[in-house]
Amino acid sequence: MESLDERVAYVEGRMEDHTALMADIRADMRELRSDIRADMTELRSEIHRIDHKIDRHFMWLAGLLVGILTALAGLAIQVARLQPL
Repeated sequence: MESLDERVAYVEGRMEDHTALMADIRADMRELRSDIRADMTELRSEIHRIDHKIDRHFMWLAGLLVGILTALAGLAIQVARLQPL
């Protein structure tokens, strides 16, 4: 049977192992948190770029539609003038 000193030494060794493991876990969590922040920053940047691109295309499309509607209105007025009363 093991003596009390041996048992205490064993428990202390296990505690040191657990303490070292917890320190490693904390370091890994800090690294993971840093990676997540970097990825989120990159994602926000990408979303902002896409949003700007969508806004630009929407304005282009709206301008095109206004131009087409103006042309159609002008055409309708010309056709109405050519029709005999």
